[in-house]
Amino acid sequence: MAMKKVCIYCEKWASGGIESFIASMLQHIDHSRWQVDLVSSCVEESPFTDILSREGVCIHSLSGSRNRVLENRSRFLQLMASRQYDVLHLNAFHGAEWYYLHLAKQAGIPKRIAHAHNSMLKKGRLSRCKLAVHEMGKRVYAGDATDLWACSRAAARFLFPRAVQDAVVTIPNGIDVMKFRFGEKQRSRTRQEWGIGDDILLGNTGRLCRQKNQQWVMAVFQRFLQRHPHSRLMLVGDGEDKGLLLRQADALGLGDRVIFTGITDRVPDFLCAMDVFLFPSIFEGLGIAAVEAQAAGLAVVCSDQVPEEAALLPNVQRLSLQEDIGRWVDAVENACRIRTARESCADAVKAKGYDMQDVAALIQNAYGRP
Repeated sequence: MAMKKVCIYCEKWASGGIESFIASMLQHIDHSRWQVDLVSSCVEESPFTDILSREGVCIHSLSGSRNRVLENRSRFLQLMASRQYDVLHLNAFHGAEWYYLHLAKQAGIPKRIAHAHNSMLKKGRLSRCKLAVHEMGKRVYAGDATDLWACSRAAARFLFPRAVQDAVVTIPNGIDVMKFRFGEKQRSRTRQEWGIGDDILLGNTGRLCRQKNQQWVMAVFQRFLQRHPHSRLMLVGDGEDKGLLLRQADALGLGDRVIFTGITDRVPDFLCAMDVFLFPSIFEGLGIAAVEAQAAGLAVVCSDQVPEEAALLPNVQRLSLQEDIGRWVDAVENACRIRTARESCADAVKAKGYDMQDVAALIQNAYGRP
């Protein structure tokens, strides 16, 4: 039986939530049935690249920059012609990326999946222009998809026109649930390794950037530390805001109370070591980091911009970013008092349909028979 060729596209390959989702999904599909390529406009350092290589996935970088639109278009068309894919699985954060659906349709790819992962655009000096391009892209090109997927209702509303909302299928942003199951030995080993001892450890995982709002995490921690001197904060990840956050920690006098781990493949270990997960994102398509934290048995304090679908277990508190910071500190204190059998939380998350083994089976069925 001939293998089908699948092209998985994402605009940028780095170390974020969508990369984590793709890498986990590709560890759970049957590679004897599917020949998978990952295509991205630019490829950066990522803890997930080696995972894909071990699975036999070939990574294709287009121009190396998201801004080289014409070169990306040309290279994408060349790749479509040479590889003759059966499926394009396009993972997008904004409507302009739907243009690749149009190119894939021109190239004769029979199944073209538009998979929405975002609920808002980053604000900046070009925000209005980007929003206009986003709105135009989703209205002009969403019709070139044969399948419409979204990780949440908020992502569906943002990335797809109102007229097609009824056709959108929700695909959970699954994780390898058992990988994130809490282990007391992992917790003790990791806390000893980083010199945490018996301190209360607040934490956050993800790209260090404005969207993830680690500046708010830092401010909440400073106030929490005043009440609880034996506390630490761990920021897991890297990104463009690292320098800013280092300066903020210094300005707030936090000194060695804040741990920056950098890019790592040890996220499950760090989640086991934490006591409370802080996730005050300005916007999220779903918030896969919050799902991972819940699988590790952590109480989560997050913004109300994290979709309700991400609150899988009772130990999640959603707060407005307009609330006084003292309200957030109170919520963290309440979270510290929650006593949960952390080992059982992974099973509860799996029961909610977020285990990647189940999600990968769903995706393979949608790809079609080889």
